Amino acid sequence: MSEHLVPDPMEATVLLPVVLRDGQWRVWPDHQLPRVREGTQGRLIIPRFALLDKTLQTLMKANEKVQALSANTVVRLRLCQAAGAEKETELRLLEPLQMIRTGAKRAQCGPCRCLLLRWNEEAASLNHAYTLASEHLEKGRRTHGGNVFRKVFYSSEGDQWRPLMELRDALFRDVFAADEHVVRQLTHEAE
Repeated sequence: MSEHLVPDPMEATVLLPVVLRDGQWRVWPDHQLPRVREGTQGRLIIPRFALLDKTLQTLMKANEKVQALSANTVVRLRLCQAAGAEKETELRLLEPLQMIRTGAKRAQCGPCRCLLLRWNEEAASLNHAYTLASEHLEKGRRTHGGNVFRKVFYSSEGDQWRPLMELRDALFRDVFAADEHVVRQLTHEAE
C-alpha cells in the first residue's frame, strides 16, 4: 500500500446474513447477533417489498435531489500515478451538479456536463470526465474508472480543496432531511 493512501477504518466491514424469525433478527441460519460496540452504526439491507409499513416503503423509494455545485464552478480531479504521486487537472461544470438520493441510500451525482480545461474536451458527467482524464494521464492503466466522491475536489470556505464526499455527507447529513415530519409520525406510531 502506498504511504500516501490513508486506510479508512470504515471500509473494512463484515457482512452478516440475517433472517427475521419470530420478530427477532438472527444471523443465518439461526444464531444470535454478535455483540458489537455501543453506538455502532450499520445498514440493514432488505427488499423494499418486505417493508410492511406502506408509509416507510413510500419514503424508501422517494428521490431527494439537491444542487451541490453551481454551473461554472471549477473543481479539481486528482489521479494517482505510479509510486503514489498524484496528477491533478481542473474541470469546469457547464451546468449545476445535482446529487440524488433514493431513500436512505448514499446520494449519487446526476449527469452534469463539464469541460476538462487542460484538453478543452467536454464530458457528459463527472464519471465520464474521470475516465477521459485517466485515459490522458494514466495510459498504462487497463481500466480508467474511479470514485469521483474521493477524487474530485471542490473549493470550500477558506480556499481549502475538499473531496466531494464531504459535500455529499454535509448535504445529506440527515437520513430523511426533507421528510422529517414523516419520520416523527412514524416514530410516534411505533411508541
